[in-house]
Amino acid sequence: MSAPARIAGSLRRTARAVAFTMRHTRNRVDVLRALIHSSDQATVELRDGTSITAPELRTLIPLLTEVFVNREYEHGDVRVEPNDVVVDIGAHVGVFALYAASHGAARIIAYEPSPVNATLFAHNMKRNSIANVQLVHAAVGDRLGSTTLGLQKWSVGNIVFDNIGLEPSENTVDVSMITLAEIFVNHNLERINFLKMDCEGSEGAVLTAATEALQRVDRIAMEYHDNWSRLEHDAIARLLTKAGFMVDVVPSRTPFIGMIYAKHASLTGGSR
Repeated sequence: MSAPARIAGSLRRTARAVAFTMRHTRNRVDVLRALIHSSDQATVELRDGTSITAPELRTLIPLLTEVFVNREYEHGDVRVEPNDVVVDIGAHVGVFALYAASHGAARIIAYEPSPVNATLFAHNMKRNSIANVQLVHAAVGDRLGSTTLGLQKWSVGNIVFDNIGLEPSENTVDVSMITLAEIFVNHNLERINFLKMDCEGSEGAVLTAATEALQRVDRIAMEYHDNWSRLEHDAIARLLTKAGFMVDVVPSRTPFIGMIYAKHASLTGGSR
């Protein structure tokens, strides 16, 4: 990418961040100051009082926009309902968990492998008095054991190398790994009403090993990453359709990335 293109892209991102700050935050002065000074860690207070701290604003504001403003984890009947059991794979610092709690989820089980993100996730749940959430510091993939997590410069984009078939980079940490089937066992779950996934390419590995477990999932909203995942979005859609889901694929403006929404065909009379 040329220097002018990089500058133009940076200016567009900054403009979007400023617009979000002015429209949706209480502490806009602090947020704008953090944007100007490129602060390493920042807290955003939304107008409804929700407070979220992340390692940097560059990734936090787009996530807040996706989840709270654009509602990208809602699509038709695929949405969090009151009293849902929600599993969040790739929980980051808790943006989606806070969203699910605000929509009446009865129980939220969150998996996040990054040590920094997991620490801030716990902080954000405590800060917002969310008591019905359980954080597990682990990755989810196609087997039980341990794996290598590649730590990126930004708090999103951390990659589980085993799940995408790449060799580890230099900046890594070893983390535990679990399967979707074991999540049911470990948390004594009969069903998962809403499964959210944003796991930076690990979605293919997670779903490949989850054929039977998927029969106990009602609704899925997930981000796909065709440049990293073992399965591209069309293969994931076929897998979910074969497992009994009605599937919608919604590409984004970003190449290789988009959303997949799935509702199990056994559900009748609504979204539960």
